[in-house]
Amino acid sequence: MNTTASDPALDPALDPALDPALDPALDPALDPALDPALDLAARPQPVVEASADVAAVAAPARPRILCVDDEPHVVEALARLLFDRFEVHTATSGREAIAQLERNGPFTVVVTDMRMPELSGVDVLRVARERAPDTVRILLTGHADVESAVAAVNDGSIFRFLLKPCPPEQLRGALDAAVAQERLVRSERELLEETLKGALKLCMDVLTLVHPQELSRASRVRRIASMLTDAVPEADRWCVEVAALLAHLGAVTLPSQLLDKLHTGTNLTTSETKLVERLPAIGAQLVSDIPRLEPVRDILLFQRTWFDGSNSPIAGVAGTAIPIGARILLIADDYDVLESRKLTIAARLRVMEGRLGQYDPTLLAALRLALRNTPDTATGDESVVVRLERVRVGMIFAEDVIGPNDLTLIGRGQEVTPALVERLRLLAAPIRESQVRMFPGRTD
Repeated sequence: MNTTASDPALDPALDPALDPALDPALDPALDPALDPALDLAARPQPVVEASADVAAVAAPARPRILCVDDEPHVVEALARLLFDRFEVHTATSGREAIAQLERNGPFTVVVTDMRMPELSGVDVLRVARERAPDTVRILLTGHADVESAVAAVNDGSIFRFLLKPCPPEQLRGALDAAVAQERLVRSERELLEETLKGALKLCMDVLTLVHPQELSRASRVRRIASMLTDAVPEADRWCVEVAALLAHLGAVTLPSQLLDKLHTGTNLTTSETKLVERLPAIGAQLVSDIPRLEPVRDILLFQRTWFDGSNSPIAGVAGTAIPIGARILLIADDYDVLESRKLTIAARLRVMEGRLGQYDPTLLAALRLALRNTPDTATGDESVVVRLERVRVGMIFAEDVIGPNDLTLIGRGQEVTPALVERLRLLAAPIRESQVRMFPGRTD
């Protein structure tokens, strides 16, 4: 807001509904900054020794609210109005609000004025939606027009559009509803994620029993994809990792001889290549009927699409129009194939950078940077030999673990997880006591 006059929403002189006599929290005279006697922090407080039982049960955290307005007295009044029920953070400009989102976010609710210098309230809410989709967004403004309302709904995806002057009870009611909405969205997301994690674990357990080598390959691809996701903020890590694992679930349809070729990086025949190229469509089909997994389905569908649009399942989709998760997965998958051919990290990157039009150049540059502290499996210089029963979480197998009858128990490149440690503990003693070459794991 660019006016110099006081805000009618929070100035009792302009809004009879906001009477300091009825709501002392709104009276500017009762400001701890002006009257030290009102500052609770300045008063001596009784010291109460909390018992262990009481200390163990912490009070529930108050919802965190970010209030944004370019007039300081407005956000100060909002803080006084809401402090008893919310943890209130304030900002007096759009840029300060975005800094707060980066530094102190995520917030349960963001309440912002519409018209402010440089960045408007819609700009702030758009960033809030990008940084923390679960955050509920409220626009509070005295400038109501159709264009502003449309922009707020479409660009900021607001939960409420409140007009000034806004009575305190209406604002509190809107915030209570916003908090309830945020908890509902978050609980639904967490429930979905836990359900999907359980289903995914079941699928991976099946893959472990049928083709343990392919599970290790899926783990390697997921690890590279995760490294790239860390370097690209706009990529959804969870979706990319799920897609990286599900992309290999279709491998149960492949002959074991073909899987051996994939595991060793051996060149494939034309017919074998066609079988492998079907795997993305199989993975996409597996998740097509699962609600809210559309982003994962799209990643799987486009995962073999080149950056120039070649191999796209939909004509004309190329470049940044390809889902970023699919661009990441293409790089991770092809990188693993080159690693299987015993090429050094430098050689793998040279080969990929020479394939013009195939990969997103920005992601390739990010991969080169992310690999700078990664052990080179081709040289084995940083590997160590340990007994299988002494491997620890985070280590990476530098070679296959072969059991009786030449059965591959654990594939090269698989990272040690707590579940895998438990599985190793159950192996027969001669296998547990055998030695294996391991990498300590990626350092930061």
